[in-house]
Amino acid sequence: MKTIFWMILGFYSVSILADDKILNVHGFIDPQIQVTSNHILKQGFVLNDSALILSKEISSATFQLDLPFSGGPLAFNSLKSQAYVGYAHSDRLSWKLGKFDAPIGVESNKATQIEFTRQGLTYSLLPTSLTGATIQYSFEPSISLAVIVADPRNSGVLSGGSYDLGGRLDLSTNTKKFWIAGMYNADSNIGTIFDFGATLNFSESKLDLGFSYFITAPLNYGSVIAKWIASVSTAVDLGARLEFSNAALTRSASVSGHGNTVQATIGPQWRLTDELKMKIDYSPGRSALDGESSRTTHTVNLACVFGT
Repeated sequence: MKTIFWMILGFYSVSILADDKILNVHGFIDPQIQVTSNHILKQGFVLNDSALILSKEISSATFQLDLPFSGGPLAFNSLKSQAYVGYAHSDRLSWKLGKFDAPIGVESNKATQIEFTRQGLTYSLLPTSLTGATIQYSFEPSISLAVIVADPRNSGVLSGGSYDLGGRLDLSTNTKKFWIAGMYNADSNIGTIFDFGATLNFSESKLDLGFSYFITAPLNYGSVIAKWIASVSTAVDLGARLEFSNAALTRSASVSGHGNTVQATIGPQWRLTDELKMKIDYSPGRSALDGESSRTTHTVNLACVFGT
């Protein structure tokens, strides 16, 4: 905690001495109440997610530092942290260097940018952030390509680790967006990820679709997500999410092992103010793991998210 304090103080002091605008400081907090039939999971009052975000933009150069915290005893969440610098050479060409969100999957790392109380099953299988460099080029407003070179271990690829090599192609119109993304690593324990997705916008609703395919030794497996969000009123949205995976679950998973898992989530989101949202959802999930009979887990989460 002392290191984080002096880091924040140092950035703030530099911003005061600069001739340009003071450092932009914002963040969010996401306290929740969880009740679940799976007693392995933490229940009751939990801090699901929070972050202090520092950023600054001077001409075409930017930097951003995300300091996320979560847990019962408040702890730094390095999986969702960001610390990068960036530069835009033009409206078409830009780059980032440092630690940044992985451009893979349907759901964002930040609680303020998801419609449900928590990210879903597919999110738990994908990398959340990468340490390395990315270059993005926009051929025109509707077509862009990003190329990524990163280190999945945060240990320095020049010290003998294997590079993550990847990219993402985005195609968009006024109402539709499609993307193809992939990450490759020569290490068979990390393997290769292919990710395909689409967002279809309608007058009062939108549909997100995603398919992720993983190639790792000794297994190949996939995960599918469909997410529908409808506007009930100017302040209320209703969402439904359905996911299937035949993978070994990780990180935020409620079960472990290999097998098939189906998980659904449904619930409303209220915008109480521009920066305060209340969410409640119900999520039943059914798993059939190797050597075990299938089991169903029922979970209800209530979240109150404040910030940007």
